[in-house]
Amino acid sequence: NMGWQFINGRPVITARSGSWTPQNLVVENVQPTKVVMTGSVSNTTALADDFTISGFTIDSLAKDATNKILTLTLSVAVISSDVLIVVFKGNSYNVTNNVNP
Repeated sequence: NMGWQFINGRPVITARSGSWTPQNLVVENVQPTKVVMTGSVSNTTALADDFTISGFTIDSLAKDATNKILTLTLSVAVISSDVLIVVFKGNSYNVTNNVNP
C-alpha cells in the first residue's frame, strides 16, 4: 500500500504499511563521514549491519529521538567525486553527495 509524500518539493512514494525506508539520503561537507537518512516513520530495529555502501566501511548507526533520522558513520571521509549507494533490505538508495571538491 503506497502513498505520495513531498520532500524538498519532489514527490516520493512512501510505504503506508509502517515500514521505514530511507527517502532522503545525504552526506554534507561539514560532516563527510556521516550519511544522514530520513524516513517518514520510525525505525527502532535497524542495526549498522543492515546497511552496506560499496567501497565504504560503516562503523556505526545512530538514531535521532524520533527514530526517523538514521545516521551512518563511515570509517573514512567521503570526497566530492564519490558516488554512494546505500543498500538496505535488498533495495538501493542513491546518496546526495554535498562534499566540496
